[in-house]
Amino acid sequence: MHFIEKYNKRLNKKIDGVSDEALAVLQAWPWPGNIRELENLMERILVFADGPQIGVKDLPEPVRGGTPQSAPTVEGAATPAVGALKDIVRQETAKVEKDLIVKALEETQGNVTRAAKLLQISRKSLQTKMKEFGLRDDEPEE
Repeated sequence: MHFIEKYNKRLNKKIDGVSDEALAVLQAWPWPGNIRELENLMERILVFADGPQIGVKDLPEPVRGGTPQSAPTVEGAATPAVGALKDIVRQETAKVEKDLIVKALEETQGNVTRAAKLLQISRKSLQTKMKEFGLRDDEPEE
């Protein structure tokens, strides 16, 4: 009820509770993300809820099914699992960063200093990212 009240105010909604059936489903969920997962779920539910009470139909599929699922990839996700959005954003951001770095290195024929200038980041930051993405050669780069 705490999160319902919080998000009712923030989202200008008037949800007055959770149906007994939905409450039973929520209580059966193992909550792998703990209280943060619950809060994120309640916010998401209230954004899309259209009735006076939260029903089973308002719960995401993984919660209704009773088994936690790993975060889906963007390509395979019609609606991401609760808590998965941050992971998806992180993965996609890393993919974009790596692609931009590879492109900059190709354009500069592997010259790290020029690639860093092209990307408008420090040479040290570029080297760190290259190491993170496994893009560094054993030989020193200019």
